[in-house]
Amino acid sequence: MGKKWKIALCGVRGHIDKFGRLINSYEESETVAVWDLDYDKAVEIADLVGNCDVYTNFAQLLELPELDAVVITGHNCLHKELVIQAAKAGKHIFLEKPLTTNVEDAIEMRDAIRKAGVKFFLTDPFVNASTTYLKDFVKSGRLGKIQSVRVHHTVNENALLNRGEDYYEYDGLVQMGGHVSDTAGHPMHILHYLLGKPQRLYAKLAYGSDAARKFHYEQFETVVMDYPDEVTAIMEAGLITAGFTNCVEICGTNGVIVQNGMNDRSFSVRYRLSQVTEEDIRSGNLREASNRGDWVEVSKEEMNPDPDDHIRYFVRMLAEDLPEEGIGVDPASLHGMNLDAAVELVEMIEAIYESAASGQAVKVGK
Repeated sequence: MGKKWKIALCGVRGHIDKFGRLINSYEESETVAVWDLDYDKAVEIADLVGNCDVYTNFAQLLELPELDAVVITGHNCLHKELVIQAAKAGKHIFLEKPLTTNVEDAIEMRDAIRKAGVKFFLTDPFVNASTTYLKDFVKSGRLGKIQSVRVHHTVNENALLNRGEDYYEYDGLVQMGGHVSDTAGHPMHILHYLLGKPQRLYAKLAYGSDAARKFHYEQFETVVMDYPDEVTAIMEAGLITAGFTNCVEICGTNGVIVQNGMNDRSFSVRYRLSQVTEEDIRSGNLREASNRGDWVEVSKEEMNPDPDDHIRYFVRMLAEDLPEEGIGVDPASLHGMNLDAAVELVEMIEAIYESAASGQAVKVGK
């Protein structure tokens, strides 16, 4: 058996205990430490994961000579400090999205990671087998010229409507924003995977309660994005709904393809292509012809395999020396983003907040 890669869990939030158990389930890796500013919370996670030392001093943790990598799930406001310190210490980095919410900070983080030469993986497990089918279908040309893409993503957090000012003030500060800096990263990742970074966007934010509005903690957003060749994308995302929804609709001059996600996180894909013929065009029989053609359901067997679990791919990066630039290219890597894509996601986040504040469409990136 080869080297056993030793990994620390940093920041007690999100899916940190699951990450620790998964790391311990692979023969190439093990969880050796837990860090958090809150000692009791760190102890709780260490007990769940097993066989871990506990730290409240991040610099002391990074001094461990046997430590190879860190999994960072701390609050967004800590990402810059933790990532740059880890990179300078020569530790490989697995980070829960987003990289940050400020482009200047994102560039500083990117430069520190590149200078250190460590591996980096931004986790976001929302590009799946059905999403890759959409992209392959578009590349095949069967839809004709793409005109518009719509992504609608919501999660069930109705309880947030009853939270008071203390919640929104604290969470908005540590998260460096509201929903846009949190789970809106999922639909943004899907759009980035399908289309890349938009040129311009216009954003409208909604809050749901007076307390949320007071502390600028948006809970729903609608964003219109401009891409080259007159392609328009619309992103609708939010926290306040009765259940999980994830719908992607791509319209072209020759048809439409739709992905639907359900509460149990199962996904389906169907498409409908134009049946208009040259004879229909010559005869002017377009209205009747446009109603021809049935919806085609895509079977699971027709889709690509799902990508690796995000933490699994990161461990493979360490054990197999896989390059960070391959994330987003290697089909197994699509539950994450590489460093350049992570920075572009921050450019989208910053532009959404800038547009909503100004009431104007803004350029994405500098």
